[in-house]
Amino acid sequence: MDIAVIGSGLLFALPGVLPWLLLRTTLANRDSAGALGLLVIIPAVSVYAIAFAVRTVTTTPWLWYVAANIGLVAIASATVGWFLLTAEYTGYIERPRRALGAFSVLLVVDQIFAWTNPLHHRYYDPIASLSLPTAGIAPIGGSLFQLHAVGAYLLVLLGIIACLREVVNSQGIRRKQNLVLIGAVALPAGANISYLGQLTAQNYTSLMFVATVFILAWVLFEADFLDVVPRGRERAVQNMDDPMVILNDDEQVVESNPAARALVGVESDWEGLPVGEFFEPFCDQADVLQSPTGVETDISITTADRQRDFQLRSAPLAAGGDETGGWVITLHEITQVKQRERVLQQLHTKTAAILDERDRNRICSAAVSAIKEVLGVTEAGVYLYNRRAEALVPVATSMAFDGLFADNAPDSQEPDSLLWAVYKTGTETQIADRRELQRVFGDAGRVERALLLPLGSHGLLVLPATETTTLGEIEQNFARLLSTSVETALDKARRERGLATVQDITRDAVAATTTDEMAEMVLDELPEALDFPLSAIWEHDPTTQQLQPVDSTGPADPLFDETPVFTPGNSIAWRAFEERETKLISQISDYPEAYDQEGLIKSEVISPIGEFGVFAAGSLHDGRFTENDKQILASLTTNLQAATQLIERRRDLQLLDQVLGRILRHNLRNELTVIKGYAETIEAEANEQHQTMGETIVESAKRLQKTTDNAQTMREVVANRDETSTVSLIEVVEDAIGSVRDKFPGAEIQGECAADATVTAHPNINDAVQQLIENGIEHNDSETPTVDVRLFATGDGPAIEVADNGPGIPRMERDVLDKHGESALEHGSGAGLWVIDRVAAYSNVDLEFTIDQGTVVQLTFPSTQTTKCVEL
Repeated sequence: MDIAVIGSGLLFALPGVLPWLLLRTTLANRDSAGALGLLVIIPAVSVYAIAFAVRTVTTTPWLWYVAANIGLVAIASATVGWFLLTAEYTGYIERPRRALGAFSVLLVVDQIFAWTNPLHHRYYDPIASLSLPTAGIAPIGGSLFQLHAVGAYLLVLLGIIACLREVVNSQGIRRKQNLVLIGAVALPAGANISYLGQLTAQNYTSLMFVATVFILAWVLFEADFLDVVPRGRERAVQNMDDPMVILNDDEQVVESNPAARALVGVESDWEGLPVGEFFEPFCDQADVLQSPTGVETDISITTADRQRDFQLRSAPLAAGGDETGGWVITLHEITQVKQRERVLQQLHTKTAAILDERDRNRICSAAVSAIKEVLGVTEAGVYLYNRRAEALVPVATSMAFDGLFADNAPDSQEPDSLLWAVYKTGTETQIADRRELQRVFGDAGRVERALLLPLGSHGLLVLPATETTTLGEIEQNFARLLSTSVETALDKARRERGLATVQDITRDAVAATTTDEMAEMVLDELPEALDFPLSAIWEHDPTTQQLQPVDSTGPADPLFDETPVFTPGNSIAWRAFEERETKLISQISDYPEAYDQEGLIKSEVISPIGEFGVFAAGSLHDGRFTENDKQILASLTTNLQAATQLIERRRDLQLLDQVLGRILRHNLRNELTVIKGYAETIEAEANEQHQTMGETIVESAKRLQKTTDNAQTMREVVANRDETSTVSLIEVVEDAIGSVRDKFPGAEIQGECAADATVTAHPNINDAVQQLIENGIEHNDSETPTVDVRLFATGDGPAIEVADNGPGIPRMERDVLDKHGESALEHGSGAGLWVIDRVAAYSNVDLEFTIDQGTVVQLTFPSTQTTKCVEL
């Protein structure tokens, strides 16, 4: 082997060591795009160079074949690495590791065919053509070798095409880097083609591959490539609708797409601009553009015509290790989203205010105001159903809405109108037909179309669109949302108003003295309060088994020559009364048992009033009552049932009171007077035995008469419990002392008035004070009963104190203060205590007993009921 051959071998072998110098740098940047491809190329090029050197110097056939096969797999691996590098760099491959796995399988298969060539002769054909390198003869490539060569060149070509596309679609540094990549691969490809075309005597492909490795590493890691442009997405960036900007680590713009330049108004000379200068419209938010950890936030910019909102994403680019090589900034426009969010927030605030309203007119006015302020729609009107007018009545309209009508005022919509038809169907409707618009708005001619949104059973929300009003899909959607809230608020207001009205009517009903008075009062209040203009009440007559009319509302009277009388089986009203169940009848003509299927009343709701009768509300149109109406009326009639029972019981008690009063006042008292008179005569004229009997009769008559008097007094106290009178306490004390002195001349009664007071108290306050003094005498076991009566002022108000020297009130008699029942009549003083206790309670007076050596009772009158209290 001559020196020239050895020198040639060394020339090819030594450069094969050089690519390993790049391994450390490549591993340090292994997360960079293209690094995996370079990691494949470095060992492949090194092995190829050494294998080619062996082929050059060897004279041993089998060694030559080994070197040739190793060289084949090395060159194939290099082309795979080239393809992976360019594909990942240009963004065509997201996960290069998976692609490398697939290529590895192909490389293994290729080597199997190469090493098994003696068995099939399809890789080198024929074997006999082999000559040693000194002879200058190489084996002829078979079909599999040709396939191997085509595949390798195809991978090289695909990588070149990807780079050429980037050259065409990019600019600036990006374009230059792609041109360098193409030049790098052109070196070994050109050397190989020159050798195969016999343009050169030596094959310098391995040497050019080594140079290519260093060029690729320089492009990837030193030429400011991935430090500035992530993942090689330049082509996609340029075509993005969202603005995108790339900054270097000096916070200068090195790349931007047309959308970004159009946003900030920069057309040229933008490369190298500081980020603050490039984003001058966002200068007050520049800090978020340079976050070292990246940021995602919302920012806004105000242009000449409007405010625009963007979702900003700023992500740092890793330059290796913990260093930052720049930032990628993207701006995704969310103006419409933000507008919808702002409208939703405003709408939420307005809706909350609407739901807090209790009056339906204010609810509708708030809705019209919200439509104008939130949606910017100036023409809006709300029509609500009015049973009394049997029409849709405009209750809240904007001035612009009123101006659409010829007389600047919208009319009520009768049952034959278009709005009524939409209201009855309950279906959202859009009107664009000119004739239909004229039916609603007259001859104004400015309305191009109108959106009609039903509000449940309440009415309609009408939104016309004119040449100056935008009523797009967004406004319509928000209007639908608002209409739902308005319907909910109206439902709530109607329920609350209904319950409040039921309470008010019930409170008045229970105060009525007769059921006729109750019916008249209810029917006077109900039409206005609950919008039941056609209503009537029937009372059950058990003697005739009929529901007789008691009273009806004014608007209902002209509808009938004579209010009908209902009997078993002839009406829905009788069935409701008999079943004790509220009936909601949407269409009377559908009920054969109706009293008059073809009459004026088309729908009604009927509710029983217990055993008393029924209440019915009607309408001249079908389907005019709701479940809410049914529930409210059922609640009302339940309360009216209690009211009628209370009225009847009160009437019975009044009758019983009158009877008892007459018996106590006349019959019993007169008879006791006669018995007492005859008994006294017998006592005076009879013998000793009969005198004793006469005395017993007289004493019994006296006790019975006193019980009668006590019962009469108790009756008066209770009957007058709600009445008061203004009295002078000095006069009360003096009158009580004078009456008791006349009745008990042997007793010693002392009076002391240290104050003069005028108070408001129960009319029987005199009886109570007198009873206190009498109790101190009647049950006093001392020889000379003594009672001291004082009138004086306290911190809580004027007080009357009655003290005696007796043994105290027995526990048995004080029990009546807790019982308040008929047991008060069992004992004479017990009845007196009961009267005192009741008068004190009805007068709001504090009653206090102190029992020690005698009894001390104090009545303290509240200062709030005292008009004068002066110490004397």
